[in-house]
Amino acid sequence: MSRTVKGALFALIAMVVFCLPSSAQSLLPGPTVVVFGGAPFSGSLTDVPNNVIHSHWTAGAAVDLPLFGPLAFEPNVAATRLTLPSSSTSASTMRTMTTGDLNLKLSVPLNPFFIHPYVIGGLGVAHIAGIATKPTADIGVGAAISLGGGLQLRPEIRFGHTLFATQTIPRLNRFTIGIGYTF
Repeated sequence: MSRTVKGALFALIAMVVFCLPSSAQSLLPGPTVVVFGGAPFSGSLTDVPNNVIHSHWTAGAAVDLPLFGPLAFEPNVAATRLTLPSSSTSASTMRTMTTGDLNLKLSVPLNPFFIHPYVIGGLGVAHIAGIATKPTADIGVGAAISLGGGLQLRPEIRFGHTLFATQTIPRLNRFTIGIGYTF
């Protein structure tokens, strides 16, 4: 990404954060604990001739920690059950891939009482026991929909990219639905 594009994105984020009226900022969600589950909808391995993986489920947890304005820090962990093809045989193996991410989330309060669409992205690590650990990057979109009493419904799509991917750790995209509680 060029410096001009990075500068423009930084300026846009700064304008959104600092130009929101204080009344809108006070209506943004507070610290939220989210438990989510869902299904990966695509993934691939780079060095395997038949580079298709079969994803069975994903589940995890996250904590939204507001920074300022609509910007929040969201660490999360997830586990994904996969069937991975072997590069040397036609056999497949079941594995669980564990991921941990540190994300920044930018909310857009379209309706300050009920719905907060957001974009999210960050860096992390993916690990399959006994096989490999690789750095990851992801970006996604979602919405925090208030259900009342501090509860939220959180549909989200994330596109994950394993940096320096090989036949050991797949690139993985996922769709999840989460339930959150705002303190």
